[in-house]
Amino acid sequence: MADEPFKTWFLAILAARTAQQMRPIWQNTSVVCTSRPQSVALRSCVLAHVEGIGHLMSLEARRVRRAKRRVAPLSLYGDYDADARAALQKAYQLAVMHLHAFQPANTFFAENSEVEKAPNRHDYGRAECALAGFVALISLAIGRSPERFGLTGCIDPNGIISQVGGLEEKLMRLIHSGINNVLVPNDNHEEANTTRDAHDADHDLGPIPHIDFVVHINELWHILFPLFLDAQ
Repeated sequence: MADEPFKTWFLAILAARTAQQMRPIWQNTSVVCTSRPQSVALRSCVLAHVEGIGHLMSLEARRVRRAKRRVAPLSLYGDYDADARAALQKAYQLAVMHLHAFQPANTFFAENSEVEKAPNRHDYGRAECALAGFVALISLAIGRSPERFGLTGCIDPNGIISQVGGLEEKLMRLIHSGINNVLVPNDNHEEANTTRDAHDADHDLGPIPHIDFVVHINELWHILFPLFLDAQ
């Protein structure tokens, strides 16, 4: 029993140092993964915060240690309306399949995971959260984050990324947010080019961010996680 205070102190110091070491790795990204120790190593949280275009999404993957169970089921929490929850559930299913294709030994999604709404939080989000949700889930699973990107797009069950509305307004938000790279559906190509030409002519607005057009979520691996792929 005399060793318990020392053990508690040691675990607290170790958890704090781990968190300090991880923060600089992710601090300048739009998808941020951090370790947030709570209750002195009794709970570890992994948080993915995604800067989607025109919306925000936060996913929290909790593993709660218990006396008789090593790890409790993993749940994903966030602020979602019905459309956003449905989009995230679809993104989750696709993330499971695509992670298994790239990294079969990864067990992140092997637990009893679920997507649910956190209580007492404001609802927001749309089906266009799907692309951001997919990237956040993959980032959590592989422990790597892409460079600073803005994301938007709906995803169908086959992984096809479809057109979204209001792209001009969303690109305007990016100009003011400091994000200099953006992924948008290929079906938005014409609208994006028109917006880019109009804003390039107005030097007071600043440059339009670099735009990558994507058709399928397979392309995200090569755009967002090239170093991860090179290491495989």
